[in-house]
Parts: sequence; structure tokens; C-alpha cells
Amino acid sequence: LLFIQPIFMASNLIVARAGVEYVPPISLAFWRWTVVVLLLLPFTYSLLIKNSQIIKKEFKEKLKTDTAFAKSPEKQLDYIYKKTDHYESAHLRLPIFKIFK
Repeated sequence: LLFIQPIFMASNLIVARAGVEYVPPISLAFWRWTVVVLLLLPFTYSLLIKNSQIIKKEFKEKLKTDTAFAKSPEKQLDYIYKKTDHYESAHLRLPIFKIFK
């Protein structure tokens, strides 16, 4: 597994340099992300479906009950992010505080 990432990076560089004359940069970026999503989707699809149904239900309930939440896209994105598996509770903590405690 340690060799896969450098191989992808090297092949990406070769493809980008070879195709710069034929493919616009925005198209190249789009197809790179499309390939990555298609490669990762089989590994994450079941978790996405399971979690999305639960999050959708709770999200719709919160939209109905909280008017400030319904008006703020930032609060809505933050809410969805905090409900995912990728949320780290320590993301707003700075390590410098440990020095002063």
C-alpha cells in the first residue's frame, strides 16, 4: 500500500504534462476527481447510504424546529459535518492551551 500513492502521483504528473496541450486544465481536474470518486465509491457506499438516511431524518426535523438554523447555510453544513464519521471533536482546540493549563 505504501507504493500505491507514489505511483499515482507519478502517473498523474506524466498524464498532466503529456495532456496539457490537448486537455484543458479544468477538464483534467474534473476527470481526476471523477476517477477518484469511482475508485473509492465501492468501499464507502454502504456507509454513505446507512448514515445519510439517519442524517436526513434528523436534519429535516431540525429545519422544521429551528428557524435560525433554517436560514443559515453555514449552520446547516456544520451540522451535517458534525454528524459524519469524519468529525473530530478537537478541531477547534489549539495545542498551545496545554502549555498554559
